[in-house]
Parts: sequence; structure tokens; C-alpha cells
Amino acid sequence: MIISIIIIFVYKYSIGLVLPFDPKTLWPSGTWIEILSIIPASLDAYCFQQNTFPIYASLKPRNTKTMKKAAFNGIFCAFTTYMITGILGVAMYGTEIDDFILKYFRQDIDQNRGDKFLCAVCFASMLGFFISAILGFPFFFLAYRRNTSSLILFIKNKLFKQEEEKKDDE
Repeated sequence: MIISIIIIFVYKYSIGLVLPFDPKTLWPSGTWIEILSIIPASLDAYCFQQNTFPIYASLKPRNTKTMKKAAFNGIFCAFTTYMITGILGVAMYGTEIDDFILKYFRQDIDQNRGDKFLCAVCFASMLGFFISAILGFPFFFLAYRRNTSSLILFIKNKLFKQEEEKKDDE
């Protein structure tokens, strides 16, 4: 999704659809109470306690050092993703952006129906996000992951076995 956001931004910038950008929009504005009220939501975005066991179970070797490294990498990737999404979202849609960026991708599709590339990338981004949302959480559970990989291997072996049998028959 982050790759598609970057592609959409670069494309919209190249054809002149990006709004004029004021760097002042990157600084907090509002009262101190409004600014402080977003801290719990921001911290919640970095919390992944429900994923601690699946992450730890998949580490090799399993120890505190590798878990700290995994946690640091996860927080760094989340921070980078949030920052890129936020900055490019404000750059593309202005300070009026007040919702999830996929809502604005839908508006791009509606407003630019003749632009096949923009519509395709926006749609692919939306589709990719929803597939990730549906499959992402279940794949953290080890049993689901093992069963899915076993199913894929089973199907792969059956398909390749049939192809090999056809070659042997020839």
C-alpha cells in the first residue's frame, strides 16, 4: 500500500494534481488540549501486544535480544509508514483530510474516470489493503500459517506431479 501511495503521489505531482504545499502544515496546530488528545491514539498505533507471542514464536534464536530487535524494526517500519502516509496524504489532499486515505483514493477514482493509470493504482491499493486486512491477522496465528503453507505445498505437489506424469507418459 505504501508503494502505491508513493506511486499515486508521484503521478499526481507529475500531472499537476497535487495541491500547493505549505510546510507549516507539518507542525502541530490547535490548542494544547487538542494536541495532547491525540497522544493515546498515536501510542495505540504502535502497540502490538496481541502479536507478541506469534512474533516471538517465529524468531530464531528465541531470546530477548532478537525480540528487542524485532520490536525495534516493527516500530521503525510502523513509524516510517505512518509518516509517509501522513505527509503524502496532506500533500495530495490538503489539510481538509480528515479520514482514512482510502476514502480519498475512492474520490480520485470517481473524479478521474478517464485516467486509467490513476484509477488502476488507486483500486489496486484499496484491494491490497482489504486483502491484507482480511488475511493479515489470521496469519499471525502459527496454526493457521502452518495449515495454509501445508495446503499450498499440497496443491503445488499435486499440480507438478500431474505434469511430471504427463511427461513420463509421452
